[in-house]
Amino acid sequence: MPAEDLIIETLLENHLKNFKSCKQSSPKPKYKTEICKNWPLNKCTFGENCAFAHGKTELKAKGPNYKKEECKNFAYGFCKYGERCTFIHQKKIDRLQVFKKITAQTDAKIFAHLNL
Repeated sequence: MPAEDLIIETLLENHLKNFKSCKQSSPKPKYKTEICKNWPLNKCTFGENCAFAHGKTELKAKGPNYKKEECKNFAYGFCKYGERCTFIHQKKIDRLQVFKKITAQTDAKIFAHLNL
């Protein structure tokens, strides 16, 4: 990894830790809209309380807003929900552009409070 990319990545990670206002609310549970990964292996410990479907007969349709908006967490670097996220994960992002966007948003908020 070139030094410039490493510097940008480090700055981005540090900036994200301090930039709390960009947090996106976590996706709501998609109750019974996906097959339980442990069910086919007979290893689901939740039984009837499992939020995931145990077979095709339990599967329900996903909501009308499913994957209609971009995932802000993924766009800013990482989404802990992965494939199960209810938001769209864009494939390729320009890390430098993301860093510039974050710093501009943060700077705007800082200067707004200073009334400059």
